[in-house]
Amino acid sequence: MKFREFNKEDVIQASKLLANRHRKERDIFPSLKREFEDSKHTEKILYELMESSYVKGICAYENNNLLGFLLSNIKTDGMVGRCAFVSYEGLAIADTETPELYRKLYAEIAKIWVENGALSHYIEVPAGHKEVVDSWLKLSFAFQQVYGITGLSKAEVSIPENLVIRQADENDSQELRKISNLIYSYQAGSPTYAAGLPEKVAQIRDGYGELPDDEDAIVLLAYNDSKLLGFQCANIEENNSNMMIPEKSLEISIGGTIEKSRGTGVGDILTKLMFNRAIEQGFENAIADWRIANLSSSNFWPKEGFKPVAYRMFRPIDERVYWADGISVLNK
Repeated sequence: MKFREFNKEDVIQASKLLANRHRKERDIFPSLKREFEDSKHTEKILYELMESSYVKGICAYENNNLLGFLLSNIKTDGMVGRCAFVSYEGLAIADTETPELYRKLYAEIAKIWVENGALSHYIEVPAGHKEVVDSWLKLSFAFQQVYGITGLSKAEVSIPENLVIRQADENDSQELRKISNLIYSYQAGSPTYAAGLPEKVAQIRDGYGELPDDEDAIVLLAYNDSKLLGFQCANIEENNSNMMIPEKSLEISIGGTIEKSRGTGVGDILTKLMFNRAIEQGFENAIADWRIANLSSSNFWPKEGFKPVAYRMFRPIDERVYWADGISVLNK
């Protein structure tokens, strides 16, 4: 087995590996889109990835047969700095290989990432097969974000008399702006410790204020008299090149409950009503994502029926490796 940089000439073979990986994921998650079992669709995705900015990939091969690949982007992100990112569609190995090949592929591409100044490493790993997830854990990656999917079914919802649930309109814009810090302020604390950068506050606040005017969003609000207790926003998911999104799927994009109302069932009521409305509009599945270290969301969403379809995993590299290589000093 040999390793070399991935190039466009590898796409056709890689697309077949990716289609086969998807076929095996659909054995676990049958609601995933069947079309990606056809390599002509995964081929299109990989060509699109190759056209994105600053692509770096690696592949393993033997006798001109592709055995596995990793395809990444190196970028400078305003939140995390210089990083390398492998999307859900950017990895696959042949059936003849064990997940140990992922570890070997990473060992090769990590050199390229570090040489290009990317010390924050991210990868979206399919969750269907434990041994694949374990191969990344054995590389010192850790879970950061969970992507969950669920099938939709009609639910009976009992709403307390003091609670009013309704669709947001332009009159709710200011109230939404006021609670726009619910999620990032909670996640900035223990044990998540995800920074809520002050320079992002205005942008997030404006985004919340614009939700009632978003034609592609369903925004449900929970009020007690004139006090907004919680909200949930769902978007029609039309990204046909994202392989982890199920058929006829609605994305629960954001949602929150004010601190005093957490644990009262407001979030559960909003979710069930959102599901019921989605079913009426012809949706069959939903997707949501959450920080695994967020105690509230990592307990809430699985209780609502969401099962992990993929994980975003993260590994930081010690910047001292640039000069503390254990060799240079011996040569002086």
